[in-house]
Amino acid sequence: MSRVALVTGASRGIGRACAIRLAKDGFDVAINYLKNQKKAKGTLSEVEKTGQRGLVVGADVSKESDVQEMFAVSDVELGPPLVLVNNAGVYPRKAFEELTDEDWKYVIGTNLDSMYYCCKYAVPKMKKAHWGRIVNISSMLGFSGSTQGAHYGATKAGVIGFTKSLALEVARHGIRVNAVAPGATDTAILRGYTKEQRKEKFGGIPAGRLGRPEDIAGAVSFLCSEDADYIVGETIHVNGGYLIV
Repeated sequence: MSRVALVTGASRGIGRACAIRLAKDGFDVAINYLKNQKKAKGTLSEVEKTGQRGLVVGADVSKESDVQEMFAVSDVELGPPLVLVNNAGVYPRKAFEELTDEDWKYVIGTNLDSMYYCCKYAVPKMKKAHWGRIVNISSMLGFSGSTQGAHYGATKAGVIGFTKSLALEVARHGIRVNAVAPGATDTAILRGYTKEQRKEKFGGIPAGRLGRPEDIAGAVSFLCSEDADYIVGETIHVNGGYLIV
């Protein structure tokens, strides 16, 4: 059986951490990126240090033709991906009354269409192998709501509905579809906050710190393992207790 994982948006942040962790778990990894090939190659270097094979694949995963080509390249170079991590996403903050149709379509395309297209090409391969793992990256904001981000909150809530629905359809084929919902995580999205802004906004996290990309990657790793074989259509919250308070 193919031991190949494909991670979208893997040039940095959570996607990068997931790619490296899955390589440590024994998977060859297809590393998707949109613009920053240099950083994607940095991820590749870390993957290869584990002894696993890696592949850098540039693709706009909001476009079906790009996704189709990405899977075709991965099939030839590494083998069919039987683990898929739908991580690619954007969060351009904007007040609701300032949103344009272009803003809405951009976020829907990147955060939801990409997940649909990637699953469209991954599921048949997983059915053939009678084994597969799909992990969709949602967000705490899909549950709590998002100020300055109605478009983002809508997509991340949509990830959960999609995850549950697809999980019901493919579980009998040995395919497990689940989600991870990160809380505030120290990635590029938060780099614009000053130290004082971080303390004001995130100082109340019970765990006492922001999340790290590796925290999210750990949950993804678990859901891709045999230990998670009886977990179907669920969401693991990784937010340091932020939703409790």
